[in-house]
Amino acid sequence: MTKFNFYKDLPSPQEAADDLERGEFVVFDAPLAGARALNNQVDQIVGETIMLHHENTIPVWNGEPYFVMVPKGSDEYHDRKDRLRKLVIDWFAVKNPTQVKSI
Repeated sequence: MTKFNFYKDLPSPQEAADDLERGEFVVFDAPLAGARALNNQVDQIVGETIMLHHENTIPVWNGEPYFVMVPKGSDEYHDRKDRLRKLVIDWFAVKNPTQVKSI
């Protein structure tokens, strides 16, 4: 089971790094530039490359965009991607509260 930390606002670089170092994934909604900047800052803290996935609640990009940060080389994200999308749709429906979900 993997924990996904949903952030209403862009998490701080340290918050995201702490989550990733515990093996948890980070989910947030932010402008692309903010997501890239956060990814670079977290890379520096963690000392390894973090994968930033730009996703959408509807696979053909007509829904709500969101980002998922995962440690590079993690296969768990791809195994849980479809189930995560369903949680993200529910997350957007309740106005993106900060919360933790397990898949």
